[in-house]
Amino acid sequence: MQHTKYHKKDIFCIEGFWKHDRRKKMSIEKAMDFLQENSTPRINKTFLRCSTIAEFKAHITEFKLMRNDKSGILYLAFHGSPNALHVEKRKKLKLLDEEGMEQLATIIDGAAKGKIIHFGSCSVLNMAPAEIKKFIKATGAAAVSGYNEDINFIETTLLDILFFEACQLYKRPSSISNYMKANYSGFMRRSGFKIYF
Repeated sequence: MQHTKYHKKDIFCIEGFWKHDRRKKMSIEKAMDFLQENSTPRINKTFLRCSTIAEFKAHITEFKLMRNDKSGILYLAFHGSPNALHVEKRKKLKLLDEEGMEQLATIIDGAAKGKIIHFGSCSVLNMAPAEIKKFIKATGAAAVSGYNEDINFIETTLLDILFFEACQLYKRPSSISNYMKANYSGFMRRSGFKIYF
């Protein structure tokens, strides 16, 4: 079905390094190029790499400066584990630490208000739904999406593209979620894809 109205959401992507050997070019960048070149409406992307928490913070500062444009999706692609992004070797950036202090939410500092935060990472959303809702409230995000299991890189990169396309079709996270379930429910179940709002 051809949509006549779109809800354009550009993507601000920060990607970590998947391999310690930087000569290995594993990256989602080509997938983002494909999405940008073939989407209707055209999705613009900002794509940045980082390997340290300091670089991550600098990139989030750049995202904050763009908050008034149409960058409706903050896409964070890193190794992950429950409640944590592995931004720097041997250092995890917690969404919520054991005392409940919102570390990632503190860095984002309101820049995601009304936006979608998507984690292209293993198991980050393997948390209690109440904790994810707490993170949403702390960041002001309209929705948080990602995976609650270890993921297959190629399969979930494809699912990420389908999700970002769905985000252009609907404004409300509930409508995006319903569209994804109607069209890709088996894919979502197999990969542990979740969306919270």
